[in-house]
Amino acid sequence: MGESPSGERPVQIEKAYGFVKSVYAGYSSACVWRRWRGGLLSTRMSNDPFLLFRWVFVGGIVATLYAGWYLLKNYQLLFGVDASMPSENGSSRAYSKVQVFLIWGLTLKLFVMGALLL
Repeated sequence: MGESPSGERPVQIEKAYGFVKSVYAGYSSACVWRRWRGGLLSTRMSNDPFLLFRWVFVGGIVATLYAGWYLLKNYQLLFGVDASMPSENGSSRAYSKVQVFLIWGLTLKLFVMGALLL
């Protein structure tokens, strides 16, 4: 069936549909050897199929946290009193601040939920 580089024999773990799967007992990274109708094939175990989506969501979390840091750093510049708009009062500024931070919070929640659910 084959031997590992250290000379130990593999441990047979499953036999079904003509396949014999075996792994070496000393290796936890597990390269799976499949023998099918006389041929020997070495394949790696499959990775998480949603890994790409998880990385996209983690990137979204990082980008959203950076956007929140930018909003807090430039708070007065973005939401302060604007001399070129004399009709703007405190309530309209408060409404725009609440709206922007609510959208930021919901976006962060979306990316966190996506990263944790996948």
